[in-house]
Amino acid sequence: IDPNNYPLKRYQFLAMVEILGKEQAIMDAIAALPATSAIIARKRYENTHTYIRSDELFAQLAPAVGLTDEQVDAAWMQAKDF
Repeated sequence: IDPNNYPLKRYQFLAMVEILGKEQAIMDAIAALPATSAIIARKRYENTHTYIRSDELFAQLAPAVGLTDEQVDAAWMQAKDF
């Protein structure tokens, strides 16, 4: 089963982030990006209605918040059923 086949709704994604306890870590990782990139990343994080697992932002932020691709995939597959 491929998480790329399961876009998450905003509530599913945000619930996943909260369950993982990564809300502040994500905001800190975004704030650490160069200025323009940080603004764009923060707006995407805060305003996206459908989250796609293959989004390059996840690849960029996951290691910064202490998550492996496997951990993100597992959490994603759990969140799709919320």
